[in-house]
Amino acid sequence: MLDRTNLQLITERLPFAIDDADAVNELYASCGETPTRSERQHIELWTYGYIYRYMAAKYAGGSIRQMSDMEELVSTVYEKVQDGRSSIRNPDKYAHWVSVVAKNTFINYVNRHRVETTSIHEPQPPTLKQAGAVEEIDANVGLMRTQLQTAIRRLPPYLRRVAELYYFEECTFKEIADRIDKDVPVVRTYKSRALKALREDTRLQAVLEEP
Repeated sequence: MLDRTNLQLITERLPFAIDDADAVNELYASCGETPTRSERQHIELWTYGYIYRYMAAKYAGGSIRQMSDMEELVSTVYEKVQDGRSSIRNPDKYAHWVSVVAKNTFINYVNRHRVETTSIHEPQPPTLKQAGAVEEIDANVGLMRTQLQTAIRRLPPYLRRVAELYYFEECTFKEIADRIDKDVPVVRTYKSRALKALREDTRLQAVLEEP
């Protein structure tokens, strides 16, 4: 069983329990194509929280090889959900749809890496070592990192690479210039444009801004 503190910062900002699929479905179906800022934020928070908890449970059970794989899976599923919402035929079954996306992505991961597990459908009780690893997961930092990764992927390619090197590899402007074969002033311009685009990304704002 996962430690509640891993998701406390998210669940405390939700008006319903993360396991309350009926409440999630009702909210998603009722807000339609023009949700309010509060509705949009609650949908994004629940979506990320559910995906994060699902993958964290798989990691704790030993079905995901390492923390970086888990983070990548969370980011991948969250991006798939954001990109696929327009194709949902039954808005009143949003929670189930998200769970299917998460499950299928996880199964693809298992098949790709041939992870040995007794079951990929039921989470296994974590060992003491695995439980300790789960306790190190910081949900707030993970949320921000995943949101930023997803937002950066939406940038044009020439800005995306600069943003990745600057924010995730912590490269200097000179190092980035050498990596992408551009002058430092060009890199500075690209970084400024990337930052401007990220600040204007409403999907990033919806989750990271306080209610």
